[in-house]
Amino acid sequence: MPRLSVELRRIRYFLAVAETLHFGRAAERLGMAQPPLSEQIRKLEEELEVTLFVRNTRTVALTDAGAIFLAGARRAMDEMERAAVAARQAERGIRGHLVLGFVSSASVTVLPKALGRLRTSMPDLELDLRQYRHSRDVIESLLQGEVDIAVTRPSGKASISEHILLRDRVLVAYREDHPLAALDEITPDTLREELFVLFPPYQGNVVNSVIGRICQASGFTPRPAHFVDDVYAMLGLVAAGTGIALLPESLAKLAVSGVAYRPLSGSNETMDLCVAWRRNETAHRLLLHHAVNQILESQGLPPPLAQASLTP
Repeated sequence: MPRLSVELRRIRYFLAVAETLHFGRAAERLGMAQPPLSEQIRKLEEELEVTLFVRNTRTVALTDAGAIFLAGARRAMDEMERAAVAARQAERGIRGHLVLGFVSSASVTVLPKALGRLRTSMPDLELDLRQYRHSRDVIESLLQGEVDIAVTRPSGKASISEHILLRDRVLVAYREDHPLAALDEITPDTLREELFVLFPPYQGNVVNSVIGRICQASGFTPRPAHFVDDVYAMLGLVAAGTGIALLPESLAKLAVSGVAYRPLSGSNETMDLCVAWRRNETAHRLLLHHAVNQILESQGLPPPLAQASLTP
């Protein structure tokens, strides 16, 4: 059966006649003369190869075929209207699909407010969330185009734009009965003889890099007790007394029995979280612009990101 190609305007003409059951009133609603309207309805019936209306000098009525076509025509026009609205929203950057990758620590810090803001301010945004264990992995996915926006540790890569969301002070995590608990303050120098529970020593590990700089500034290299892949394992080993850990302050809310936290004095180092995106992004740039702005504003970081900063 050959594919029909019905002009949208003829469907609008049909709906006007079907809803008024009067060619004169339908023509008035459409802002046109009655004879051209009658001609367009005749052509529509020829295209469909059905009779849509029963006409006489005084009345107009839908045929059975016309009633069935009316239901489908209304659905088609409703769908066209929804498509037009969606297209306008996409043009303004408030509708579309984005993939947001995040490191685990973001899920208990900046992400709850960020997602809440995106959900309320951009309800038509389809957001695909992907969790990553290490910042290295989410940055790699961002560079490969698998992720559109990342909430992660800063990478400093030239091809990525980054904006700090959270500057996290460094805390010392230790077993509650550790001798560190008796000190008035804990400085890097007091950690010289300690064993550290660390994340794996891969290149680009931001947390390990911060720990390394803190220790090197006091003239020593941290001695590893164990390497672990996630913060819960790290805190479990700290609770077991196998070593201490240096962590972002925001992770102190992860209460683990037997673990105490104290701020690290004598160092200005921080373990930051940022929102990151590809600097040369051209696809869905407006959508990306709006989403990044909402994430920034969710953390109380006005003014919003300038449009120019999202351009290559």
